[in-house]
Amino acid sequence: MKEKVYIMLLLLCMVAGCSQNKDKKETNTKMPDNMEQEESDSKVEGAEYSFPDKFEKKSGNVSFQTQIIVNNISKKNIFYKGTAKCIQIDVEKLKERLFEDIDEEVESHVMESTNYVGEKGEIKIWQTASNRTLYSSNVNISYTTPLYTHINQAFTLPERENEDTGYSTTKGFEGFTRKQAWNEIKRILGIQIPEEYICYTLPFQEMEKREIVFDLNGNEDISAKKTDWNENDDTYFFVFRNRYCGLPTYHPFCYTLNKDILENMPLQVAISRKGIEYISLERIFEYETENEMIELVPFEKIAEALEIQLTSILGDQTYTVKSAELKAMERLTGQDSYEMVPIWIIRVETNDSGETYQFQKIFDASTAKELILS
Repeated sequence: MKEKVYIMLLLLCMVAGCSQNKDKKETNTKMPDNMEQEESDSKVEGAEYSFPDKFEKKSGNVSFQTQIIVNNISKKNIFYKGTAKCIQIDVEKLKERLFEDIDEEVESHVMESTNYVGEKGEIKIWQTASNRTLYSSNVNISYTTPLYTHINQAFTLPERENEDTGYSTTKGFEGFTRKQAWNEIKRILGIQIPEEYICYTLPFQEMEKREIVFDLNGNEDISAKKTDWNENDDTYFFVFRNRYCGLPTYHPFCYTLNKDILENMPLQVAISRKGIEYISLERIFEYETENEMIELVPFEKIAEALEIQLTSILGDQTYTVKSAELKAMERLTGQDSYEMVPIWIIRVETNDSGETYQFQKIFDASTAKELILS
């Protein structure tokens, strides 16, 4: 999380516009009601997917000890063809709401940039003397306050939501509920935000204990720590999640950061009792489904394609396929159009001469072809 704050300005330069690509298919053929229902049931049955909880196989230097994760909250395991459209945010109104209670002059700056498709664009920056800063491009918005500097030094977002951070994801603050915080975030952003989220509760007493600051030489700098923590610094850190056809959605953060971790989720907000302290808002989508169902191949086909890849790599490395999670990806198909694609995000652990590390692969769940995203 700390690295993303410092490189955010660079990421803002990688921008693209968003719009919707609608291509609905309809038929005027009319069948008797019973035949139409039978055919519909048959199509649904053929397109509904089912996967085991575990996939195990050993072949040469590749071992599948794979946890299969299908976090689908819909009633049926069906993936429909569809499109995605970026939700546009009024940045001028956002600026007004973020700075509405600030008794400081807000300076504005404009920087030229080149967007994702090579077109000239702008990055707008608003900043106060106390370092409340809002950055905006047409793909990313970032907002930070002085308090967030200290929050960021006391709390590190984990890669996975099941990792223990020492902070609660269930408890709330007295007189400051998560629902109140969610409503305020929605009001400030001025858009419909996901109702599903992971929320870390950061009491000021715990952050005071945990804050650690290093100087440029890597030495602890006690003088840079916050000395006046109080109840108003109690903070919720929200990581929002969207879904399509019941599945969690995924896309590379700012087109370049492909790793599927919490830090790269498109909407994150820290809010204290005093108000918004941090925003990282990338592309947020709304979706439109079509009537056409997409059939997903058996996981064995995905495993076979991955195995062929890994066994073709020269060397003495061994590979263990640890997990595969089914998600829905907003795939950019043109300058400003997106289609929804079912994908497997696969985590592989490799051992090379005693050194172990992990990497990620992404496969189209309907074709068993690897997706190269950058």
